[in-house]
Amino acid sequence: MADTLDVVAISGVAVITICAISALMGSLTVHVYFYHQAFPKDKILTKSLVYATYILALFSFVIFMVSCYSIIGSGWGNISALTRMTLDWMVTPVSGGLMTFLSQMLYAYRIHVLSGGHILPGLVLIFSLATFACAIAVGVLFSESGTVLLSPSVHARLSIPYELWCVWSAICDIFIAACMVYLLNKANTGFHRTNTLVSKLTRLIIETGVLTAIVAGTALVLYVAVPGQFYYVPVISILPFVQGHTVVVLLNSRSNNSCSCNQGLKGVHVSSGGSSDMQFGHAPGGARDTEQPSVVTITREVFSDVGRMTEGTEMKDFPDARTMV
Repeated sequence: MADTLDVVAISGVAVITICAISALMGSLTVHVYFYHQAFPKDKILTKSLVYATYILALFSFVIFMVSCYSIIGSGWGNISALTRMTLDWMVTPVSGGLMTFLSQMLYAYRIHVLSGGHILPGLVLIFSLATFACAIAVGVLFSESGTVLLSPSVHARLSIPYELWCVWSAICDIFIAACMVYLLNKANTGFHRTNTLVSKLTRLIIETGVLTAIVAGTALVLYVAVPGQFYYVPVISILPFVQGHTVVVLLNSRSNNSCSCNQGLKGVHVSSGGSSDMQFGHAPGGARDTEQPSVVTITREVFSDVGRMTEGTEMKDFPDARTMV
């Protein structure tokens, strides 16, 4: 690290980091609240992962606020306050790594549901565990240093786990995006509305996967390209918050997709018997049709535009729209 103390670099990084995290924390709060209101009947596992991710994000946010206040508030003008290893340097890698791990585990579960196998989710688990282990190693090395001005020996020891943390995180995100895109495109139902839903989910997954990979890659580039500086700190600090956003945004996207798909089902009645009778509404303008309404009876497999099969139908080839995310 640098032999001279750059006060502007340390205090400036603290301000930029807390501003970025505050914005992401507010956005994550809105998304989690919307998820809580829109999907109260989600599986316990899914809800637990979402709420656990939010609790960890809130915990990290509080630690950041306390540390930032000790640097530019109560410790203003105190050089030792700038160089002291505050709690956020140690907590962020661990809590952030755990947030990333939970987010990637939810994706692993979705991949397992779509693929029906264990190889792809197993690889996601391996990549995610490697990322989490490197994040813990970074937190331990920071806690041992006692100061942000790392010695050359500590900096050399920190470089390996930090770089692996960024690399494994980017690899896991890209692999998850590739698996989800492949599995979703493989589930071609032949129905326009369902294929439109799949296209929207595919685009969203690609965008979120590329975003998280870019953040991890940027944190790695800043650390390697500008050694001895703290420019990488804001980027690596927001990575777990971005990971949490991608999961909640993907889950909340089901609300718009369901509303869009259900618009075409207004005025349609589907009976609950062994076959499905679809009775359409009255003619436009309020005029009533005196003849008996047209009835379409489907005795084989029925797959609606929202991705549902009739009772007792095998769902292996046509996944429920709720399992796509």
